Amino acid sequence: MQITGSESGFTVEKMSKDNLFDRIEFLDRKAAMYYSMEDVTVFREFLSVYVETAKDEELKKAYADEDWKNYKRIVHGVKGTSLMIGANEVADSAKQLEDATERDMEFVRNHHEAFISLY
Repeated sequence: MQITGSESGFTVEKMSKDNLFDRIEFLDRKAAMYYSMEDVTVFREFLSVYVETAKDEELKKAYADEDWKNYKRIVHGVKGTSLMIGANEVADSAKQLEDATERDMEFVRNHHEAFISLY
């Protein structure tokens, strides 16, 4: 997860309203605020939940086990939660992987690692 890290001392709660989006510049501010009902406190809560419930390990396991039904379910969830915080690039990549599980496993195999790095 690229948004936070306990080793850096950075937490969502420590960010002020003024520097919230400056610190996480890859997020789509307009989309994040739309889904947060224009409330920075709600956004901060969404972001905290997103970080705390990251699905990268579950996704890696489903991939390693070739459990494509579960893999698709997980990337679908990542797509939705990523949209809610304005992480559009993650959401777009998750959608591509989700769609590919139905028709193009080669695409999944070729893009899984890059997606994990992005997520």
